[in-house]
Parts: sequence; structure tokens; C-alpha cells
Amino acid sequence: MLSICKAHGITVYSDEIHGDIVMPGEEFVSVLSLPAEVAGEAVVLTAPSKTFNLPGLQTSCIVVRSAEKREKIAALMGNNHIPGPTFMGITAATAAYRDGEEWMREMNRYVSGNFDLMKEFFARKLPQISFIRPQATYLAWLDFRAAGLSSEELDRRLIEAGVRLGKGTNYGEKAGEGYMRLTAACPRSLLSEALSRIEKALS
Repeated sequence: MLSICKAHGITVYSDEIHGDIVMPGEEFVSVLSLPAEVAGEAVVLTAPSKTFNLPGLQTSCIVVRSAEKREKIAALMGNNHIPGPTFMGITAATAAYRDGEEWMREMNRYVSGNFDLMKEFFARKLPQISFIRPQATYLAWLDFRAAGLSSEELDRRLIEAGVRLGKGTNYGEKAGEGYMRLTAACPRSLLSEALSRIEKALS
């Protein structure tokens, strides 16, 4: 993809905000780790907000290899009145990136354990729900199509059972039909309760 984009003068903007959230034994490869002749002038967008739960501090990073492109992006942000990071945001991001590696690794192990719980639960209680264990991020993509319900009906039943998932149709009107997205970045007790409510919604 990068080679095709480079050949046609298209700049790739790589959203790597989940790049630190990688399950044990897996590896994340950033566009910026690739040689310039492959990546071209790819731009990376990232932030500590997902990994370290800092979204309220509005701290994000744009990494740009090309000085000329960096100036253009800075001008575009200025013209659209996009503010720079706050002092608190910079301080928190610095602390997270400097001292947060152990916390990050423990968080990844915990989320991995949540995925193990989900895999076991669906296999035992709801085998009709297809769940492929993610290699990265804390987002689980659940295939409910075997339940024979539309996304709207499925969403209604889940809400009535006291659990709200992301509708697959939000990510593709046709391709997402029958799918739901679950965020597994939560205490295991909360996840267990949500899974029980999903079972209730389908009973």
C-alpha cells in the first residue's frame, strides 16, 4: 500500500494511537520504523490518551519526516485554530512516556486476560457468537450474525438487558451488519457482568 501511495504522490497518515496496546507475544510495527524509500513521506498520528487514559488532557503528537510537510501541517492547524497542547497535557505525556512502561505492560496483560475470559465465555455459553481474539488494542469485534437478528434489533435487546456495545453498522453500513464492538479495557468484574447481560439479551 505504501509503495502504491508513494508512486502516485499520496501521503499516508497512519493512525497509531493504539500502537502501545499490543497483546503479549505480539509486535507492533510503526510506519516510521520502515525505511524512507518504503514509507515515503508518511505521517504518524499518535497520543498517550488511549494507552494511559489521558484523553481529557488533549495531548497528541504528529510525527512528520519532511520539514516542508511539517510547515504545511502547522500552518493548516493554525489557520483552523487548532490549539497546541496544554502544560498539564505535556507534563502528563512526559511522565507517561518516561515512567509508564511497567504500567503499560501490566495493562496489556490485564486486557489480554479479559480477552481470555471472553473467549472462554463465548465458547461455553454463547458458541453461536464468533469472537476472534485480537492481537492488539482493547477492542473486540463480535460476530452475532448466527443469532439471526438485525443490528437494530440486536442493539435494542442489548440495551434492554443493560449493556451497550458499538454497532457494527457504525463502521460500515452493510459490512458491519450483525456485528458489535466491545471495549474490553475495564475491570474484569464489569466485563463479566456485561457478558452475562449479553447472554440474557439473547436468551
